[in-house]
Amino acid sequence: MGIRGLTSFIQDIEILQYYRLSNCRVVVDGNSLFHFVYFERKVSCQFGGDYDVYQREICSIFSVFKECKIEAYVVFGGAYTVDGKKFKTTIKRAEERVGNANGIVKGDRKDLIPCLAQQTFRQTLDKLGIQHVTCDFEADNQLATLANLWKCPVLSDDSNFYIYDLSEGYIPFKHMIFQPSAHGSSLQVKRYRVDELLKRVVQLNRENLPVFATVLANDYVDGDILSPFHRSLEKRYPSLRGKQNRKVKSVLFWLNVAGGKEDCISQVLEHVRTHDHQRARKLFNDSINSFTDVREFVFNLRDFLEGNRSAADQNADRVTSSRGESLPEWFVTACRHGEIPVSLLNVALSRTIFIPTQVEGASLRPSSKTSRFLRRVAYGLLFGKNMQQADCQSVAEVVEYTKKGRRLQPIKVQKQTALQTSGRIPALKEIPNLGEEERRAILLETLGVSEEFVCGFDPELQLYMACLVFWAKRAKCLISLNHMKAIVLSAILLHVHTEIANRKNRTRGTRDAAQSAEEESCQISIRSVCRSAKGELLEMVSRKLDRYYDNPKKISGRCEADENIFYKTAEFQACVYYAVQLNCLLQSPLATPQPADLFNGSLIYTVGQKMEIRNKPEEFRKKLGTSSPLSTLFDSICSEVVTAAGEYVFTESSEKEKKNEKTTPRRWRRDGVLLINSAYGIEVQNRFWPLIYEQDSCF
Repeated sequence: MGIRGLTSFIQDIEILQYYRLSNCRVVVDGNSLFHFVYFERKVSCQFGGDYDVYQREICSIFSVFKECKIEAYVVFGGAYTVDGKKFKTTIKRAEERVGNANGIVKGDRKDLIPCLAQQTFRQTLDKLGIQHVTCDFEADNQLATLANLWKCPVLSDDSNFYIYDLSEGYIPFKHMIFQPSAHGSSLQVKRYRVDELLKRVVQLNRENLPVFATVLANDYVDGDILSPFHRSLEKRYPSLRGKQNRKVKSVLFWLNVAGGKEDCISQVLEHVRTHDHQRARKLFNDSINSFTDVREFVFNLRDFLEGNRSAADQNADRVTSSRGESLPEWFVTACRHGEIPVSLLNVALSRTIFIPTQVEGASLRPSSKTSRFLRRVAYGLLFGKNMQQADCQSVAEVVEYTKKGRRLQPIKVQKQTALQTSGRIPALKEIPNLGEEERRAILLETLGVSEEFVCGFDPELQLYMACLVFWAKRAKCLISLNHMKAIVLSAILLHVHTEIANRKNRTRGTRDAAQSAEEESCQISIRSVCRSAKGELLEMVSRKLDRYYDNPKKISGRCEADENIFYKTAEFQACVYYAVQLNCLLQSPLATPQPADLFNGSLIYTVGQKMEIRNKPEEFRKKLGTSSPLSTLFDSICSEVVTAAGEYVFTESSEKEKKNEKTTPRRWRRDGVLLINSAYGIEVQNRFWPLIYEQDSCF
């Protein structure tokens, strides 16, 4: 959120100066950039995320940096502080995302970052060889400290950086033209420096800048607590009513006569309820200190980014939870390196998690419920007892903040303590001592798939295909076979695009040892099939399917939102999201899927909808070429998934059939038991089935 109204005020007084950026280091705010690229480059978020398009946009920005000899170092924010300083702000942001998600389903133009976007962003940085690091907690002051040590600018879109005293200034993303200038290899930008603000606004000085930022309201001090104070300023300065940036200007007039920091805080507290004084004073001091503490690192980012990682990680044992418990060094170090997602660090520190909001209908149960068992096993690992403590009776609960209808709802979820085959879930400290086979067994049992199933696919597909099976088994309603096929088709087409691009950049006839080994393997591999396919086939498939790869609104001329496809896609993505987190927590016994190579939400939505309406999935199979290697590959993947999940979890009903299902339910038999697929696709074996279904047991 940043500082309320400050960006508008800075733009109004026009103090940013033109600057040519080249041949230098820059410190980049990672959290800000991964949002900025997605929304500023207008990558579609309506249908669950177009990660391949997103990756191309990321690559284009960093290629410009490389051309201009700009050495970018990306710093991500870490966990919420255990004292909950920004908890209210976090709740508000989550509520805004819920509102945006509900608006998108209705057809409103809203922004909502897809849940696998940050994973895609980090994987792209690794692919490009861009150095990145994750802070333990808040990153803003750590970014400022690093930038001043290196004497380089900060790149961000956060108005907090208008307050930090940065020696080489702050460059907002919105004031950067991401293409080399005509005068040479440099970027044309507008740079902000604090000195220019202090020259223009006489009421401000370096000492009262943090007070200024605090009184305007920011992530520490909520606007609600300051509302009575701002109303008093409106009465004191009536001439500002109706004028642009009146709140900022009234605070500036007040600062001119308010005195020092303590006087300012005391005057603001006069308008705060007496019983809130102690809490408000602490928030004000925390906010002010966050802008002034820019001389020390929580852990040494400079050492880490300059290659001395062992020295930087020496204080990993100092990170403690809200209960005063030290986290294992290996876990904290992995979080800093980006090997374990920050959300798991949040859970470990505060036993709280905000479930990513996705595009789904408000009337349905949260799509994240399907993947809850994955999270329960992760909680079991985070809060599990070691062998000596195994007999202790303690139940760890995690509060999940999740979208329910049109609101954000907290739900208490218990950890999973054991699995049927693997037995007791190990403690966090025990994980590094487990063999890869043990860790892999825990992951596969949680996902409900066999070793034989995953070994049938090449490593890059194993976890993704396991997620397809888990989703099909756990989904609220029966999965449309067409929807599953659309997901598989997306993975094949994105690999086709990648191979076409690679061939343009690769010398004809060159082959490496890894490619030859892939083609000789008996595992199902999309990459190897595409590599061995003829160029004519790849071009034909791309030509025939690319029209569905575009925005669905452009294809049909209209887009009546199919809430069922929205919901099922959200369910599947949540399964992938939490399966990846569990895999990371178990030190990656399976390769992490690359969403940019597998998932394009617009394509999945369009193809899935077309298949459902026409009920002719063969049309899309034929677009892969009759009896071609790609169509054979498509059949093989679909067959393996259906066999592993069970045919009874899928339905092939078309739109017309669905209308008739209210009066004529479809029936199947499995092991002599009658299964009924109602109009809502719910499997009923007996009258207690709904109760059995809700249990988070392991398959």
